[in-house]
Amino acid sequence: MVRLILESIYEPTFSDCSHGFRINKSCHTTLKYVQKYFTGTKWFVEGDIKGCFDNVDHHVLVDILRKRIADEHFIGLLWKFLKAGYMEDWNYHNTYSGTPQGSIISPILANIYMNELDGYMAECAEKFNCGNCRKINPAFKMKLDVCRGREQRLKRNLSKMSEEEKEGLIAETRELRRNLKSIPYSDQMDDSYKRICYVRYADDFLIGVIGSKEDAEQVKEEVGCFIREKLHLEMSEEKTLITHGHDFAKFLGYEVTIAKGTYNKKTKTGATRRVNNGKVLLYVPHDKWVKRLLSYNALKIKYDKQNGNKEVWEPVRRTRLLHLDDLEILNQYNAEIRGLYNYYRLANNVTVLNNFY
Repeated sequence: MVRLILESIYEPTFSDCSHGFRINKSCHTTLKYVQKYFTGTKWFVEGDIKGCFDNVDHHVLVDILRKRIADEHFIGLLWKFLKAGYMEDWNYHNTYSGTPQGSIISPILANIYMNELDGYMAECAEKFNCGNCRKINPAFKMKLDVCRGREQRLKRNLSKMSEEEKEGLIAETRELRRNLKSIPYSDQMDDSYKRICYVRYADDFLIGVIGSKEDAEQVKEEVGCFIREKLHLEMSEEKTLITHGHDFAKFLGYEVTIAKGTYNKKTKTGATRRVNNGKVLLYVPHDKWVKRLLSYNALKIKYDKQNGNKEVWEPVRRTRLLHLDDLEILNQYNAEIRGLYNYYRLANNVTVLNNFY
């Protein structure tokens, strides 16, 4: 009942950027949000909070609840949940901070607490964002003007030109058009266009910055300061990283990067256009499926010293399955394969899981 009351009050006001422990939201909706809204990101800030749910400050949480709830009896009941303590090895331990482990109201309380960060990031984005679109790249504009000049000259003097001159000018124009596809249309260093994108799943969050590295460092500093002063939590210095858009940022078990857009494709009208330029690409990290094989005791890795410590993979007999019948063994393997495939089905390189299979 407490959970239902809290959800009815807070769920409608939670940010669209928040996806953890919410109805009709999951890791996959978080990653789809990244794919949709992080296009063109130049820098990723990977957010990691030290022991977030174990270190939730009870006084800060109750102050947040009192902003919306004026019933002190209900607040008193929540205090009892928070201070209930826990048993371990038949010993009672007091809880001085954190949301109650395993409690049905813990996820909603954690979201109420972290919603303060969501609100701060919305304000941050409002102040930071500027410009409607990037300026045209001067190098692109210069070549485009030359190309258009050649095309206009060809159009004006078509009847006066010899076949040789005509073919030479057409070849020159085609070459210029081909070169244009290797140059970015917009100015990537345009200071008048800046954006912040943000998404959070439970205590993991990812910030995308369109701007300079100094901007990304400033955003990281300001967010760390807010989390420390307002939420009384600490960001992990080792795990909170600033990653370039074309490198790989780690988020929810995936590697996130921005496509460079060197691949061209013909449209239905016959025109050639760049595809995936600036779009978010998701990848399955190699170590994830290798570690999964090792955790199932289905793989042993040896190192061949004679060939420069080359990895040699060997299958391992899974003797604990011997007593099962054929159908049960088959179901066990299929469940393991299906589990990994289902989670990484959004990845652009999902076919690497055929090696796992």
